[in-house]
Amino acid sequence: MQQLVKDLLAYGQLTLVEIVSERVDLDLQVAIVLKELEGEMKSRQAKVVVESSLPEVQGSISQIGQGLTNLLTNALKFIPPGANPHVRIYSESIGSRLRL
Repeated sequence: MQQLVKDLLAYGQLTLVEIVSERVDLDLQVAIVLKELEGEMKSRQAKVVVESSLPEVQGSISQIGQGLTNLLTNALKFIPPGANPHVRIYSESIGSRLRL
């Protein structure tokens, strides 16, 4: 609950900060997040597969990093009891959008 409150407060701060859009290397951002979550992944015996090379995107590096952290943290936590997490990270183009 404490983490949820911290995350909500951090999200609320976004309206007070100017968001800078820049080119973001998703391969690098995923590698950074995986390194940060390395201990949790090891303790949960998680297997994470990053398929092919991820593209560069235009966006806020901090928001993309936070989004990746949230998605991967949830993927590690919300699994059936007794199961080991298995996460597949990939991207696909859908029109002018990218699905990660």
